[in-house]
Amino acid sequence: MTSSPGLPLYPDALAANQSGRLEDQQRRNLAAMAGSLRKNELVFAGLATILGVVVLTAAGPAAGVLERTLFGAGALVVAAILVFRAVSMGDSLTQDVRAGRVEQLQGAILRSHYSTGSSSAGESYFIEVAGKRFDVARMTYEVAPEAGIVRVYYLPRSHKVVNLERLADP
Repeated sequence: MTSSPGLPLYPDALAANQSGRLEDQQRRNLAAMAGSLRKNELVFAGLATILGVVVLTAAGPAAGVLERTLFGAGALVVAAILVFRAVSMGDSLTQDVRAGRVEQLQGAILRSHYSTGSSSAGESYFIEVAGKRFDVARMTYEVAPEAGIVRVYYLPRSHKVVNLERLADP
């Protein structure tokens, strides 16, 4: 990625994004990201299944049977939902990648950054354009201008920002 003030975030994809679609490399990268998210859902489903089975089969005092049963059953329900989502590819990013449609919004940009802890894992980055807020990666946040007029290209369901270009101030 090469970007500088006034240039789009992904210059090679700008023409495709301006015409309302994903560029081929963007589609491949986002499909890989969506696949990784589905894989993570399956891992968490496996962990929830193990937890549910352990809790349901654990011996303990009779006083806690109802709580253990409810907790174990809840863990198995969560596991089933995660497996269904992963297998059906029903997450919003996968649906967006399949559709390949890109929307755009133009207006003044506002950047914000929140930290919920001392590590970088607890950091969240946002840009807001024309009153619409987008959760973005740190790289996108750092490349985005601190002020000015921009056009943001994003996926309609997941609101994933796929490109950003700075426009001349009116």
